[in-house]
Amino acid sequence: MLSIKHVLTERFYVWEDARKLAEKDPEINLSGKGPAYTPLEDYFEEEQAESVVEPGSEAKTDTSLDADAKKGPAVDPTTIPSSNAQGEAPRL
Repeated sequence: MLSIKHVLTERFYVWEDARKLAEKDPEINLSGKGPAYTPLEDYFEEEQAESVVEPGSEAKTDTSLDADAKKGPAVDPTTIPSSNAQGEAPRL
């Protein structure tokens, strides 16, 4: 029961910090009217520039890289924490 309370308290603090950051972010609208997120125009320009392929340049088609990408990243079992690892200390 104490672990559940600890996790819920930690999540509340994270939510509270995110809300404070969102109040200062010009892209986020917390009023409840209209879209909650409106990206700046610069974001769209960068995204479109990355998606445009220049004529004469061809993408590499290496099937071995595609197969590895589908498998996902390799996980080293020694880096996985044990189930009895201690969590973050509660805030005061």
